[in-house]
Amino acid sequence: MKKSEIITIIRDLLNEDSATDIFFNKEGKRIYNLIVKKIDSIPFESTNENDFLMDTKGRKHLLEGVKFNLSIIDKKYDVNVLLVNTIGTYRTPSFSKKNNAFVFFIISQGRKDDFDNNSYFARLRFKSWVDESTFVHEFVHYLDSKRYKNTYKFLNPKNDAYEYYNSPEEYNSFYAELVNKILKNKKRLLNLNADEFVKQAIKYGNQTFIKSLNKSNLNKLKKRIYKLYNHLKTKL
Repeated sequence: MKKSEIITIIRDLLNEDSATDIFFNKEGKRIYNLIVKKIDSIPFESTNENDFLMDTKGRKHLLEGVKFNLSIIDKKYDVNVLLVNTIGTYRTPSFSKKNNAFVFFIISQGRKDDFDNNSYFARLRFKSWVDESTFVHEFVHYLDSKRYKNTYKFLNPKNDAYEYYNSPEEYNSFYAELVNKILKNKKRLLNLNADEFVKQAIKYGNQTFIKSLNKSNLNKLKKRIYKLYNHLKTKL
């Protein structure tokens, strides 16, 4: 068996642990709510020339705005949070393992090099432009990068939606978003039988993600939801 196949099997076993999925979801929500609560008092610093992203064509884009380290509000997490100007129409949030940073494009007004302006809009817009599910998605990328270490690699560049949504990293983070919504609605969903639970739960997922999954990953998704159902039932 190839090393890559062993890694995939290990990932599947870990990813189908409902207790871990729930813990990751709750931890993501906890950190998100901490940031929302403390955003007005978090000390920012300006981004610099080391803060950039590379697009799929290999072009370098500086990220202009403000940042802070998450350890300021929780010492367990030494990772930067960048709140930056949009690049053209590009506003897709991301987590970069290489740069150890979350990037949220939430500034789009005023002078890009104005620290006070960037700080003002970063504080104002984090609460309204970054929703909880989006943050959980990126936070799970970060947590996965820690537990998988060197085996955690984004498929970059991703040639199309099929490759993007079926990559192990995106599959797991989009599933985390789905778990977030299931837990918010679990009281109603747990009144259903297992088959109906799975069917209704899938409707909470990002539908582009759902429709882009290959047959194997769609079956794996249904299996994970079924395991989540059984796990939640045992806790009643």
